Amino acid sequence: MLMGMSMEALLKGILIAQGKQILDKGKLKNDFLTHDLSKLAGSADPSALTFSLDELKILQNLTPYIVWAGKYPMPKVANGLIVKGHSSTEMGLERKLWDRLYEHLANIGWVSKGRGKRLYFNTSKPNQA
Repeated sequence: MLMGMSMEALLKGILIAQGKQILDKGKLKNDFLTHDLSKLAGSADPSALTFSLDELKILQNLTPYIVWAGKYPMPKVANGLIVKGHSSTEMGLERKLWDRLYEHLANIGWVSKGRGKRLYFNTSKPNQA
């Protein structure tokens, strides 16, 4: 759940840093309100960031956890319930993708990561403050 929510924040940050307009008449646009990680990934500029089929599968698998595991105790429909193990291989792939998204965002915008360290946008390369 936390990995999915973190990926959602990174993807939305990337979209904002890429210049995607997120407001319409002072409110968030509907397409930016989604928790669908695959849809968010598909909205990214493909000339700057592409995703492998394995990465898209990771995003697809994480999406249900954001929608119901973090907010609601049960999904609305029975087939929304995911009962599966989570292997260390899957976790490794998720972390690798997370690191890639983090680095991409750090290079085009800014990100904050733990213990008060912050990476700021710099025209050449992000630096730590």
